[in-house]
Amino acid sequence: MTGKSKPLVFLLLMTAAASAQPREFLTLANGQRFFPIGLYGFPQNRADDAIYKEARAAGFNFLVGHEAREGFLRSYDIPGGPPDPDAATRRGSLLDLTSNKERKSQMLTELAKQNENTHGVIVWQGPDEPNYFPFGTRPGPSSAGLQAGADVLRSVSKHPLWINFSPTGDDRAPRDFSSLAHYLAVPDVVSIDIYPVGGGADLQESPFADRGLASVGDFTRNLVRMASVIGRQQKPVWMVLQGFGWQALGAASNPPEKWTGRPPTYEEIRFMTFDAIINGATGVIYWGAPFIAKDDAATWDGLKRVAAELHSLQPALTGEILAADHLAYCANRNVEIAVRRAGRDVYLLMANASPLDIGETEIVFRGQQLRAKFGPFAVEVRKLAE
Repeated sequence: MTGKSKPLVFLLLMTAAASAQPREFLTLANGQRFFPIGLYGFPQNRADDAIYKEARAAGFNFLVGHEAREGFLRSYDIPGGPPDPDAATRRGSLLDLTSNKERKSQMLTELAKQNENTHGVIVWQGPDEPNYFPFGTRPGPSSAGLQAGADVLRSVSKHPLWINFSPTGDDRAPRDFSSLAHYLAVPDVVSIDIYPVGGGADLQESPFADRGLASVGDFTRNLVRMASVIGRQQKPVWMVLQGFGWQALGAASNPPEKWTGRPPTYEEIRFMTFDAIINGATGVIYWGAPFIAKDDAATWDGLKRVAAELHSLQPALTGEILAADHLAYCANRNVEIAVRRAGRDVYLLMANASPLDIGETEIVFRGQQLRAKFGPFAVEVRKLAE
């Protein structure tokens, strides 16, 4: 091997090693994979020490925009605006450099530098649902403008950018997901919010026929596909899930909306969560806790129970994602299966994605016959030795 060829070989080896790194997970500065179990807020908008301790003890580990206390990690919101340079046109985000590029670039740079080391911050949070802004009534921040802002942000910050998108296309064609592709190229972490429990779900324009609980898995699979190139996922996919009732949300709107819809039960929260994970999500964040009524202890308790289970499964949730279709089989196609490996342990995450009680069912894993009983939208987790 000549001296000239050594650097080239080394570069190729380094490139191959980098490309082999899993892209499905958010990786912290210490190299650890991070699976967010997150909240957009606390019940009744509480911010006291007691609610922080209660949520953290339950297993939540990530807060959207809120102060990081009790060991929480958090996002830092890039202002949704309008910042002063765009006050007349309300373009919606400091990250969107479609107009006033020089001034907004300077403001974005200053914001990033000032808050780069804010306690607990691991991601920047871009404008919410820019593809369908707001609620499809007018065009939101452009994907090109957001890409320009993301480039500025990356030039001055080590933190990745996360943007949550509406489960639609854009304001012109909400049922056409192809228009979402340009937006998905902008951030380092992508998510979609979908809230299927209750009559208010009909307010959400969806390109999928399934509007029920199992639509969570549909949206997750689709987002993973759109975030992949030649079958290789390029960035983490999170899911933002329902932690509220549409009726309460409508009553809190200004002016009030006469929406209907109860909060999800514990069983529904658990199914939606595992439906997302089984279909590729490497993070779940619950929206709407501030709208949980004071006399509704069940919804908050359900969220905490699911968070506690996810906390106990952290080794599996941040472990190696194995090709389930190569390893596990169930004749009942309503049963979804994911396989995770953590050290010498293998975890089977299984869910019945139907409202039917399918009873005891056989699952074949690596030639081994297992049996599990599935009620409507039931979840089963099995830990097996490698």
